[in-house]
Amino acid sequence: MSTEIEINCMKILVTGGAGFIGIHTTISLSEKGFNVIIIDSLINSSINAMRRIENGFAFILDQNVYKVN
Repeated sequence: MSTEIEINCMKILVTGGAGFIGIHTTISLSEKGFNVIIIDSLINSSINAMRRIENGFAFILDQNVYKVN
């Protein structure tokens, strides 16, 4: 019995994936063969960052961000 994980079918959710750290994380995971799902509000980031990702990904725009005092 093999203990290897088949990463070609693994999906990873990256919150804040359009930001500086998130985009680098997304690129790294994508290069390793993971299917990446990104959720971001684009408040502190840009959709243009997504152009840096060569492999497929899914993007969810979440504008329901609530400020907590």
